[in-house]
Amino acid sequence: KYFFFILVVLIISGGFKFLKTPLYNVSGRAVMIKGVKNSMYKDTSMIIPIRSSKVLAVKGKILASPRKQSILINEIKSPKIFSLTNDKGIFKFKLAKGEYTFFILIEDQAYLNSFDGKGYFSSTRIESNMNDLVLTDKRDVLY
Repeated sequence: KYFFFILVVLIISGGFKFLKTPLYNVSGRAVMIKGVKNSMYKDTSMIIPIRSSKVLAVKGKILASPRKQSILINEIKSPKIFSLTNDKGIFKFKLAKGEYTFFILIEDQAYLNSFDGKGYFSSTRIESNMNDLVLTDKRDVLY
């Protein structure tokens, strides 16, 4: 009896491990570009890490309003996951496989100056560990 009971418990607990969704390590940098970036003038832009700022990962694609680089956080209905940047602007998440849209949080706005050309903010497909995401705040650049 005990052998059968132990065997059933092992089979059930082993089965749950297969049902567990794997989480991937996702990291990147949040940076700000300041200055002038124009081919007619000398390029005087600087890339500065965004320190102690929140970064938002939102499951799925997010519809962008025409000519707007941000959306109110409370207008985003999809599940949200937050991270905080370190002194070098680096952020880290543990995310399940899927499509995510990443934003820099600025007060009550989610900012992303990148679009997919189909009316949505640019999104990223997570299918493995990733360490090369770059979120760029371009609000202070003169072109």
